[in-house]
This record gives sequence, C-alpha cells and structure tokens, in this order.
Amino acid sequence: MLKSIGDWYRIQDPEPNDEVLRMRREASEALLSHFVRAQISTFLSLISCALEGLLGKQDGSEVPMSVLDEMAKAQPSLNRELIAETLDPRLCVAVALSEFIGREPANANEKKRVLLAVSAIASALRFRRIGSGATSARLASQLLGRSEEVITAADLKRRQRAAQPLRRLDNLQASTESPQILQSVKTVVKSLYDEMLRDREELQALWWLFGGSSFLTGKRFSDLSPGTAALMAGAELTTLVNPPAAIGLIAIARRAVKEKGEESMPFATLMSDVSADTMALAAPDSSFGLSIKGNPLLFPVSRFVLFSVDAGRPADMAYAAGLREVPVTVAQIAEQFASEKALLSLITEA
Repeated sequence: MLKSIGDWYRIQDPEPNDEVLRMRREASEALLSHFVRAQISTFLSLISCALEGLLGKQDGSEVPMSVLDEMAKAQPSLNRELIAETLDPRLCVAVALSEFIGREPANANEKKRVLLAVSAIASALRFRRIGSGATSARLASQLLGRSEEVITAADLKRRQRAAQPLRRLDNLQASTESPQILQSVKTVVKSLYDEMLRDREELQALWWLFGGSSFLTGKRFSDLSPGTAALMAGAELTTLVNPPAAIGLIAIARRAVKEKGEESMPFATLMSDVSADTMALAAPDSSFGLSIKGNPLLFPVSRFVLFSVDAGRPADMAYAAGLREVPVTVAQIAEQFASEKALLSLITEA
C-alpha cells in the first residue's frame, strides 16, 4: 500500500527519513479509512484539504480538526500541534485520497463515494493552473488523470445500451406459470423504460444545444451577455443530463456558448453585466450553501454566485470568491459551472 509515498513527501522534504515516512504512512492509512466512513460534509473538506496541499498551501494552519483527530489515532505519542507542524497533514490526506480513488471499491456505497471524489477533483483541477512545483504538479496531474478515467468509465457504463430486451421473452413456454410470465414482462418493460430515459436525456441535450436558446431566460444565447450565457449554459445543461460531468458533457456546454468567442478577460469583468435576478436563476439550491462556501476549490463559480445573490452586487462579490482578476473565457466558466452543478447532484445521491 502507498508505494509512492516517498514521492508525495518530496514535495516538501526532498530526503525524508525512514521514521518520518513510517509515521506519515500510518497517518495516511488512518485517513484512508476516514474517507470511507466520514459524513459527506467532512468528506468534501478532506478533498479540499488534499488539493490545498498540492496547490501550495502546505502549512499546518486551518487543517480540518477531523484530519488531525484521525492522524492522532495513528500517532498517539504526538499531540495535534506537533502533527500539524511535522507530518504535513494536507499531504497525508492527498496520499489517502490517491489510494481511495485508485483502488477497487468494496461495495456500492464506496463506489458512489469514489465517483463523488473524482468529480470533486475534476471540478477543482480541470481549469486551474497548477504551478506550486514540478512534483506537486505531476501528482496533481496524476489525480486528475485517474479522476477522468473513473468519470469516463462511469459515464460510458451508464449510457451503454442493453441487449434486445424482448429476447428475454423468447424462452417462455406456453406452459409457463402466470406469475413467471408477469415477472418477465415487468422486467422487459423496465428495461425498455430505462432505455427510453437514456435516449430522452441525450435527445433533450441535443435539442437544447442546436436550439441555441436558454430556457431559464427565454432568450437566445447569442442575445445574452457573455457572463449570463456562461452561467445559463452550465446551469441548464445539468438539469437535462445526469452526472457525472464527463468530458463529453462539459464539451456540450462549451459548444453552447461558442458564438461568444474565446477572448480571455478578468472574471469580474465577465460577470459585471450579470443582473442579480439572473444570478438567482443560476444559483444552486440554498441547501448546498455550507458545502459550496466551505470548499472554494471545488466550487469557485457556485461560491461566487451564492455570494452575489446574498449581497445583490454580482461584480463586487468576485473578490469574495477569490476570482476577481483571474483570466477566464466564457466557455471555461460554462464548463466549470456545469462540472460544479453535476457535483452537487452527486452529493444529493451520496
């Protein structure tokens, strides 16, 4: 287990000694179990903590208490202050996260959690420049690469069409008992219904894309401001297509706003002409407020939208979400918001 742990800890310590590696290994193993049983709010904070370790925030401040508690169980001789100072808690969580998404899920519940984890990683890293060091960039790329593999596999499996359902009736004999016939017919009807839902989802997405209009605003995307078009594309597409947000889904969001061009501008500038009413249309449900506002790495755009709705000043609130001067394109915001909204759907299902 954790064969590459030495590589992970060279992010901060080029030559970690065996004792330090042992302690970090034991702490990471404890945190791996924490990923399996933690409540969803804690689960998301663990992922944020891990990604912070790769994006440059590697000191021991503001580490979730649940992380220090789990590490203390593995190292009872150390108090939490020493753990925060010497064992690089964020990187221990990153190691555990890498193991969690890289192993075979033990059951259906863990499979859901893995899909939630990789979707969160993708939401945080797909459109972010990682420049805190060569090793951390490589490891972040590994996490993102593995996440994309899991998301793509889950999406392909969900869209895979079943064999001809009516063939299940071929083996029924004239002498077959009525209850068995009824059960077989129910099975076939359910299979056909599931196939219809898959077809309807894809047809609705295509109709929305080629129709070129926003059903939330009642206007063509070409008539919307760039910021409004970006938010509407991300928000609307994820009401038509179920998660996870595979590459194909976010590519549809990009195509929907293609006419808006690829010009890069500061996030605050892009959002400056989005009205408060429009923000309210795009805003995630308020029940997700704590999850969104507490995990800005996972929900940068959603967090901005919620802050804007709360304050009624969209452009001013870009600073609160840490996005004011970040250069973005309309397509990037549409894709990012679609990823975040799909992630929220998975949280509901977890």
